Amino acid sequence: MPIADFLDLAPATIQYEAALLRNEFGKVATYSAAVDYRARVTYSHKRVTSRATGQDVVSSVQVWIIGIITGLNVDDRITLPDGTTPLIVSWDMPQDEVGNHHCKVFFT
Repeated sequence: MPIADFLDLAPATIQYEAALLRNEFGKVATYSAAVDYRARVTYSHKRVTSRATGQDVVSSVQVWIIGIITGLNVDDRITLPDGTTPLIVSWDMPQDEVGNHHCKVFFT
């Protein structure tokens, strides 16, 4: 599928912020500047394996992000169009004949 066709399926904008520093209690204290990405947001229940724990969890939100986020981590923050920042539990970077062009992120 040409990327132009794929863009038609991604009408939303999300903001991505990478986790940078933790405080003395182990919580993320600092995030990078927000970067906007085009995305498709869907709400459905899917079972995925948590990258943090290795346990099966139920994802209730999935986001297809146009672009590749290198170094994506469960501690990073993604703000959805409705202003929420659900917890990242897993992600996938599907490939086609020319390589990666999007990533799919699963949230609780």
